[in-house]
Amino acid sequence: MEVAPAVILTIVLLTAVNTDLRFRRIPNWLTFSTTLLGLAMGLLLSGWGGMFHSLQGAGIGLALMLLPFVLGWTGAGDVKLMIAIGAMEGPSFVFLVCLYAALVGGVIALVVLLRRRKLRAALTYLFFFWRLPGDYRSGLAAGSIPYAPAIAVGALVALAPAQMVPLFTNWTLL
Repeated sequence: MEVAPAVILTIVLLTAVNTDLRFRRIPNWLTFSTTLLGLAMGLLLSGWGGMFHSLQGAGIGLALMLLPFVLGWTGAGDVKLMIAIGAMEGPSFVFLVCLYAALVGGVIALVVLLRRRKLRAALTYLFFFWRLPGDYRSGLAAGSIPYAPAIAVGALVALAPAQMVPLFTNWTLL
């Protein structure tokens, strides 16, 4: 892993977290420019093979985030952020980021549900939503939380040296 992409990615993640927390949006200019930069850096640093590696990363990022997006669990900005991360660092890295972000996001969601006193309602909805009448289902919504902080923590953990984070770091894809 090159230092420059890691520094750029860290700046992108901090910007995404800031805008997601403040405005509940991750701007397109940030995600699209980062994706294009990742593809260009792949090409410049490693030739066509590097660009293909970046494209694979972007594709894996999209594939991993598509189902959560379709189910309404994440927003489009989160999907585009994961695509950009994949383009910057490649398929194995974006897989780790998704894994770590899911773990961190789960902890954040649990804390938020506990603080809002909606854990029971959320679990009821999760396990019985198909049997509940529509008017009851609408009252169970626990609200949404920004996912960019979980993605950012997941990416920063994945950026850490393997000796610091031994969990899952030896996995490789493609």
